[in-house]
Amino acid sequence: MRRAFADRRGVDLIAGEVRLSPCESQLPVGYGVLGPVLGAVLSSADIAGLGWRAIFLINLPIGLATVLFALRFIPESREQQARRLDPLGMLLSSAGLLLLAYPLTVGGEKQWPTWSFVMLVAGALVLAAFVAQQRAKTRKDGSALVALSLFQSKAFAGGLAAQLVFGLVSGVFLLTWVLFMQSGLGLTPGQFAPASVAISIGGMAGAMLASKWAGAHMRRVPQAGAALIALILVGYQLLVSAQQTSMPFVAAVAPMILVGTGFGMVGAGLAGLTLSQVGHEDAGSAAGLFNTAMQLGTALGIAVASVVFFNHAPAGSDGTTVTEAFAGSIWYVVTALAVMWALMFRLPKPVKTA
Repeated sequence: MRRAFADRRGVDLIAGEVRLSPCESQLPVGYGVLGPVLGAVLSSADIAGLGWRAIFLINLPIGLATVLFALRFIPESREQQARRLDPLGMLLSSAGLLLLAYPLTVGGEKQWPTWSFVMLVAGALVLAAFVAQQRAKTRKDGSALVALSLFQSKAFAGGLAAQLVFGLVSGVFLLTWVLFMQSGLGLTPGQFAPASVAISIGGMAGAMLASKWAGAHMRRVPQAGAALIALILVGYQLLVSAQQTSMPFVAAVAPMILVGTGFGMVGAGLAGLTLSQVGHEDAGSAAGLFNTAMQLGTALGIAVASVVFFNHAPAGSDGTTVTEAFAGSIWYVVTALAVMWALMFRLPKPVKTA
């Protein structure tokens, strides 16, 4: 199973020029090892002239198989007291998030035109209207799209904030790392695939560790994961700064196994701690907010990357410039990890044993 790990921008090297394009990426938690390899094969095959867009063809057979297996093996469930639909809430929330996410994702690429700031302000206003509408809907019939009472929980609010920063960290690091590997070290998408597999393997190992230790250590697991990522990235930054474009492939890839392990510990541990505090009746609302925080954080990460990376290494930059920009961006990632680590103190404390 592949879990959402944040949208990033895909990278192709065509005629020596860096080309950015929106494509899907996944956080290492549960990330399928075959995914990067198949993606590289499809990108290189250029099916029907689709280029990198051919990676989305992977979703067709997987989606179809999921539907068929679900119809066959998953029993139907019904809510005895089903809530009414909230179409106005769905419209306001979707519009507000779109108005925020779109300029954050493409604004840097367009050099932050006036319309991007207008959309951000409009998005904030629409989301403010959404909150007001949700409060009125709750008072009226208790069937609001989002249970605002969730934010009264210290653990949930803290976990949601940490998830937002986690998305930002993922958006900045994974985007700039792909650019470094392809544009700095000169790897093709096919050569880069094994590198992304290293993160995937580490991510699955980290998720298993989180599952094993969660009961006894609680928030220590995701905090340890954040600390592990930060520690490895500090060493990685020093290595990149010293080796520059001559950095060996093994040296560039091997540390990513531990980075992936840290991502897995944070992703699995944070989700379990945050959502475990939520009652059954609000589970759907809480899960939706949790996933939205990741996606919004990723959009913020892409916006930050446009400032900390692309201002120093615009499209067409040579490998040395790209490498230096990546090395500098790592410090922003480490700072964000420290903020996320601190936010996790709002999560439940470790279980004391006799």
